[in-house]
Amino acid sequence: MASLPSTHASTRAANRRAVLSALRRNGPTSRAQLAELTSLSPAAMSSIAADLVAQGVLLEQPGASGGAGRPPILLALNAKSGSVIGLKVMKSRLEAVLTDLAAEPLAVASLPLSGEQPEPGLVVDAAELALKQLRDRPDLPPLLGVGLALPGVMDGAGGVCSSSPLLGWRNVPIAQMVQARLNAPVVLDNDVNALAAGEMLFGRGRWAQTFLVVTVGSGIGAGLVMNGQVHHGRDGGAGELGHTLSEPGGRYCDCGRRGCLEAQASVPALVAQYLERHFERRPNAGRQTLTAAELAALAAGGDEDARALISEAGTRLGLALAGAVNLLNPNLIILGGEGLALGNLLVGSLRDALINNSFPGLAVNLPIVTDPWSDVQWARGAASLAAERAWRELEAK
Repeated sequence: MASLPSTHASTRAANRRAVLSALRRNGPTSRAQLAELTSLSPAAMSSIAADLVAQGVLLEQPGASGGAGRPPILLALNAKSGSVIGLKVMKSRLEAVLTDLAAEPLAVASLPLSGEQPEPGLVVDAAELALKQLRDRPDLPPLLGVGLALPGVMDGAGGVCSSSPLLGWRNVPIAQMVQARLNAPVVLDNDVNALAAGEMLFGRGRWAQTFLVVTVGSGIGAGLVMNGQVHHGRDGGAGELGHTLSEPGGRYCDCGRRGCLEAQASVPALVAQYLERHFERRPNAGRQTLTAAELAALAAGGDEDARALISEAGTRLGLALAGAVNLLNPNLIILGGEGLALGNLLVGSLRDALINNSFPGLAVNLPIVTDPWSDVQWARGAASLAAERAWRELEAK
């Protein structure tokens, strides 16, 4: 069979891409509505839909009846046509999830990582073991890729972890290492960017062109979605909110500087400050560690030191976000991470500082939603990276 002329083939590929993109944004849609959304003729729409249904990329499903007559037939993406794996590298363990192409979990795994800071080779070993555990059933759809999410600055195009103070890594070609072992294409990004990608593709950010995902936990980070795209910056370092200056000459940060927001307001920083106040002159008195929830319980019970530290952390976060709101004027802010266990005292102080220090009017009606995010959700964000890549490859065929 003779090949189609290049102009015909490229036009058809562009039309296919437009149809799949429209379905990703809008969900199940009728052929007539898709033709309108994509400016395709009914004949062209019908031809492309027939091909995609035959290939298993799209499914047909009945729509809601609008009255007399048969309900319309809707086209929907077939998220079950493939699978991806999301890997979230943490300081002491690897969280992994197998999902379909809508990032819906099919299986999960959690593997410990030994050492104060895990060696890259140990992470690769754990990734291989996770693959075996997640894909131990014969009925799973084909694996189309792996998403890999780490804290720090990532060179996604080069597949290199440029710098991760938390892991102690610098210029580690981790994506190539994992890809060689798992024999599947790997997409690498910062862990908070991965969460932002997941919110943009499958979550609350689907209807917000510009929004921030802010995480508060062992570190503080931000994922920036601008005009419907995750913004990485020149070197992949956009969103390092935790390393903006919060206290000149303040506490030492893992990055080597002093006074970073992360060094003043992250969960470990708050716990350290609380324990310093209570135990610096009594080294053997009581416990020497606390969780965020325990610190919040102390504050709720009237402990003034705990209340002051949590409230101050919220104010510091709000001040930092006020600068971001003034620069970006986002549609939405999503707050997450284990730091939300610090409760309404943290979030309330953050809201007040944000509103009081943003340009008048910009933050008053700005939606701020909270979600503590489980470890599986972090890994699901990583899976979103691979799902996005898989859909783009399907669009380009």
